[in-house]
Amino acid sequence: ARLLRAVLSCGLNDRSAATHAVYVLPWERFQQFCASRSPPYTALPAQPAVVAMFLAEVREGASSYCCVKRASAAVYHVHRVAGVADVANPTKHALCKMVRESSQRVLGTAVVNRKEPLGLQDLQALVEVFAYAGALVWCVSMAAFDVVCWAGFLRFDEQRRVLVRDVVVYDTHLEV
Repeated sequence: ARLLRAVLSCGLNDRSAATHAVYVLPWERFQQFCASRSPPYTALPAQPAVVAMFLAEVREGASSYCCVKRASAAVYHVHRVAGVADVANPTKHALCKMVRESSQRVLGTAVVNRKEPLGLQDLQALVEVFAYAGALVWCVSMAAFDVVCWAGFLRFDEQRRVLVRDVVVYDTHLEV
């Protein structure tokens, strides 16, 4: 297990180190799943039915399809790294495919985490807090920046990428 973890955490040519890191926990969970059975299942190479049961267990505690997909990808990846032929990879079996498709249909692909847009009253309260008489320049500039971004309909992920060099100030207007 220690050596396999070392292989997964190193940067192999076809996947980034971050991808390997994402696969470590699901693979360890799969190993625990196999070891906890009586008699224990073999994790590598695994039987398709064992992988399908593991994916079904992951699905039971998952909030979105992403968890099942990641677990399946981790098992696939470890088998591939271990030299199991792609056609013999247990995650390619119809049972595993059935569990993944069912999970996608039942759980959905997106986690609902919608936020309400910033309203005008919220923006006014923000400006009042940061842009008062005697406020530090950076506080006033941040409040002004928030107002400009709000007026330009910029989402937070767009706003956080704006750099000073992206802002051009004219006598009559400002461009971002």
